[in-house]
Amino acid sequence: MRVSASHRGYPGQLLRTLPISAPATALYEDLHRRRRGGVRPMAARLRAARLGGDTDRAAAEIILGAGYTICDD
Repeated sequence: MRVSASHRGYPGQLLRTLPISAPATALYEDLHRRRRGGVRPMAARLRAARLGGDTDRAAAEIILGAGYTICDD
């Protein structure tokens, strides 16, 4: 599922993977846990009025630190 919106010229997307015909695998459960754990550090950097790159780095620290890679077009 993808939801796109913008506010005051800043676009964003909400992406979610939902299991339909079977329970989520352990990999998807772990990815979801990592995403949930990454929201607070990213939000804290946004509230501190830092640059967008700081938010990206916060996410990358969590993702890469968990042993995953980032593929972003």
